[in-house]
Amino acid sequence: MEDRQEPSEDPGRGRDLDARLKDANLRAKPAGKTKQTGEIGAAMRISVDLVSGLVVGVFIGWLLDRWLGTGPWLLILFFILGSAAGIRNVFKTAEELNASAAEKSKQRRRAKSETNDKGQRG
Repeated sequence: MEDRQEPSEDPGRGRDLDARLKDANLRAKPAGKTKQTGEIGAAMRISVDLVSGLVVGVFIGWLLDRWLGTGPWLLILFFILGSAAGIRNVFKTAEELNASAAEKSKQRRRAKSETNDKGQRG
């Protein structure tokens, strides 16, 4: 028959495997977003926010006009409401992006300041 070796009960072996797995995961992860990728993502998000508000408003207005037989009036009303909602969403998104950029800038300045302080002390 086959000679099977029993798994080693050495606790160091498991730690070595954990270290190798962590190292492999770090190498496999992408380096991070580039500035251009982040800018394109923000532009797409703002575009989708605006267009989705318009589409939802027009769709609701169109459905209500067909159901109630009111002509284009509800379509026009909900087009305006959808436009307002889309613009509101764009402003909210822009504020979030601005706050995020300000926080990143503050962190970079803090890290740079700490690095300079350590260099002057040493």
